[in-house]
Amino acid sequence: MFIDASFECLEAVFLELSLFGQHSGCKCNVDKTRCIPLGKAKDNKDLLDKITSRNYSPDFIQNSFVALGISFANNMSTSDIMEVNYEAKITKAKSWVSIWSRRDLTLMGKVTIIKSLIYAQFSYLAIPLIKPSTALIRKIDTLTFNFLWGCKRDKIKREIVKRNTSCGGLSLFDFSEFTTSLKLTLIKKILEPKFRHNWKKILINQLELPNEIEISIENALAQPRYAIVSNILSCYQDWKFRITNGKGSSINHCIWKNNKITDIGSRIWNSNLISRGILYISDFINTDNKIMSYRQFCEHWDLNRSTLTPKTYVDIKMAIQKFNCPIVQQRDISKIDIKASLLFFKDANKNVIDTINGGKIRELMQETKSPDDIPALRTWSRELSSGYIDWTKVLDNSFKGITNNYKLIQFQYKLLMRISTCKYMRFKID
Repeated sequence: MFIDASFECLEAVFLELSLFGQHSGCKCNVDKTRCIPLGKAKDNKDLLDKITSRNYSPDFIQNSFVALGISFANNMSTSDIMEVNYEAKITKAKSWVSIWSRRDLTLMGKVTIIKSLIYAQFSYLAIPLIKPSTALIRKIDTLTFNFLWGCKRDKIKREIVKRNTSCGGLSLFDFSEFTTSLKLTLIKKILEPKFRHNWKKILINQLELPNEIEISIENALAQPRYAIVSNILSCYQDWKFRITNGKGSSINHCIWKNNKITDIGSRIWNSNLISRGILYISDFINTDNKIMSYRQFCEHWDLNRSTLTPKTYVDIKMAIQKFNCPIVQQRDISKIDIKASLLFFKDANKNVIDTINGGKIRELMQETKSPDDIPALRTWSRELSSGYIDWTKVLDNSFKGITNNYKLIQFQYKLLMRISTCKYMRFKID
């Protein structure tokens, strides 16, 4: 129950509860009732002393509480609250690891336990709290890989283990990508006009431009004092950077209010084009990867001189060219990845896709690599001198199609990786 921070309001609440108990028989247990002062009330010493002197119940005023399974405290920052809740879940995850470590599980069985029991401990925290720190992510990774390899040194590189099985891995997804993808499911709900909830209104009002949601999300325009929405937008920027393999120039940037796309140092803005849904660099380039001329642009978007003047378009065009190549004013635009924008969440008609979930968001961050890229397998192929070896097919057959004996599958996988990384074993086979 949320009430005004005044002694009179608190007295009125207890009076109402007392009257309700007299007439209904359902009485409030005052001894178990607690009061948590929030905001400025926690520093109002006169109010707190007055409430304490009333002696409602022992320990009536408290600073910490648990709501919907998450621990909060009015004297802690958002990062401290995140640390406390994740540490508690790490302790619980350790108990699961201790239980399942006693069983003789295969690698695939351990991966299943990690996904369904260990990572599941943190999935509930990923959305309402800010993203865990690098130190916490490292601690969780250490816990999972110690469980995977029996507290011994990793037998296979973690980068390879996190790949799909057809690429030589065990399909154990990255925990950092896991939390980021869950956080980004909120963006899908914010963009969905049919989804209505009070928390959505709160997040939108915390944006710098509440009336231009897409522009605010694309350019991470959030009011500085709101940590949660700033963290969501930060995760979105990180996601775009990852899916383009760190090539920021190939991101389909929103040009309005973008600090990187400027006209003589000032951010550009055009209400007429924004109202028509013209937001991204991809809206200004043609099929030849060149920026459209003024005439082409007007014909493509059905515009006239009263809507967009040639001078205004030249300023926008120069800002895009300057971003594309700051030194030489090029006409060609480097490859634009349209998925690296909010268009990923929408279909051709710009309606939000219902089937987008955390898994599909995470898939784009997982760089698809051929097992031929693994140096050890490439070296082994060269040493065998038997022509081209389709390692994707070999790995696929190792996991399915031959046997349902998971012990045997684990042995095949370990043997393949051991042979491919150990020159002595390859020499013995020859």
